[in-house]
Formats: sequence, structure tokens, C-alpha cells
Amino acid sequence: MKTTAFLLFFLCGSLSSPAGDGEKDLPRDSLVFSEMRIVHQKNDKSLTLSFKLSCSGGGVPLTPPDARGLAVVDSTGKKLGIRNVQVTPELSYENDSFHSPEGKAELSIQTNSLPSVQAEWIRISGNISIPMGRKVLKFPAQEIEFEEAPSIIRHPKTGNPIHLRISSAGQEANSPLFSVDIGSNSPVILHSITFQYPDGTPFHPKMIKIPVRQNEENEQSLRLIYLFRPNTRTLLVTLSYFDESGTTDIPVNFNIGFDGSASPLKKMNP
Repeated sequence: MKTTAFLLFFLCGSLSSPAGDGEKDLPRDSLVFSEMRIVHQKNDKSLTLSFKLSCSGGGVPLTPPDARGLAVVDSTGKKLGIRNVQVTPELSYENDSFHSPEGKAELSIQTNSLPSVQAEWIRISGNISIPMGRKVLKFPAQEIEFEEAPSIIRHPKTGNPIHLRISSAGQEANSPLFSVDIGSNSPVILHSITFQYPDGTPFHPKMIKIPVRQNEENEQSLRLIYLFRPNTRTLLVTLSYFDESGTTDIPVNFNIGFDGSASPLKKMNP
């Protein structure tokens, strides 16, 4: 069973990113929150509070390391701890990037318990520091052989692995389709992917579908479907990612009601 409630609201914050080498007069990043919802999964003793984020100024919101600045309490005074916080940018494929220019994303805050069955609302308050990514960096190019075991790329700051694999995905118009799967259990936000032949010649395959996120073995996987040329067996693959360029603090203080009653919560607390 899934229970959801919706509330529309707006919060704004801004960030001036420090200028790096060759960067002057960078535009300010501003975040707008909207379209809040509550999600509860059956047999899960938690709530997930989800928000839509839109970012102007060219930045992309990244996942905060924690949410210690936030507090969640229900109308009975019960405090709900925060188990997890995650930012998931919306996927597209515009201008050779996985993300739209508006920097749209979803912010999810998961509690570690449910409100009391007598609660009529919950309140979330405090500040949340959102890291912002504006600078795009590249991982070293990887030589990938199709249908082989995944190659592993290490993030230069965290050392966390990113798995990269290319495998068959059928055919279209007598041309081979291949799935490029990028898996990571770390909150790295990828910007784009480029291909070259082993001799370094650029190769621009046709993407058949918008990138799709999948959860496999506790790993967030990004699946890309491309139309490759026949007899292509090896490619040099380069991933680009957003690097953190500062944070913006967003003040939060609002109530979320349950239609004036606790009836949804009685189903959450059998």
C-alpha cells in the first residue's frame, strides 16, 4: 500500500559559487522548491517527504551529506528522526547532457519512524545545506569490451567505485542495440558520456531512449540504450560528472496536514 498527500509551496535560496581559474562573474544559483508529497510503502516504518527542485544559474543540486539541520515532529510532539536524504536530478538528454538546463531534481527526506496514529499533521523545520555542482570534470577514459565484466572507475575524491558495462540489447532496423549500464552506490551525479574508437577517433552513436534509472543489488544504475555500428566490439568511454562548487542553505518551516484527521496514519500503523 502506498499513501500520498500533496502540498504545493515555494522556498527560495541562492548561492554564489567561488570563481575558479578562468571563471569570473559566475551567475548565481537559486533553488525553488515546489510540489511536496508524502510517500509511505507497506510494511515500512518510515515516511518519505519528496520535493521538486528547480535550479537557475547553470548549477545542479547534489545530495547533502546529511540532514542534521532539519527536525521533523508530529502534532502530538513525537519526533521523527531522519534516516536518509537523497537528491535525484531528472533525466533527459539535451545538449549532450543527462540533465535539462533548468537543473530539475527531486529531494527525498526519509524518516526513521512513523508519526503517531493520533497525529493530524507533521512539521519539518530548520535548514538544509544543498551542495551545488557547476563545474564539470571528466573521469579517465576507459577501454570497454562489449559483453565483458564491468570496468571499475574510482572517484578521485571519495575512492568509491563506479561500474561501467556495455552489453547487447537486441536490434533495431537490422542494427545492433547496446545497453550502457553505469552503476554506483555513491551519490555522484553524472553529466554526460562520450565515446571514441580505440584509435581515439570520436564516435557519436544514436541514443534510442532517454536514460533510465534502475536499482540493482543496492546499486543505483543508469541505463543508456544506443544504436551502435555493426561489428563494434571495443570503445573508449569517458564519463563526465558534476563537481561540488559550494553549498546553499535553505530555510525550511512548514506543516503537512493529513486532511484534518489521522485516518491515513491508522493504515500506516496497523
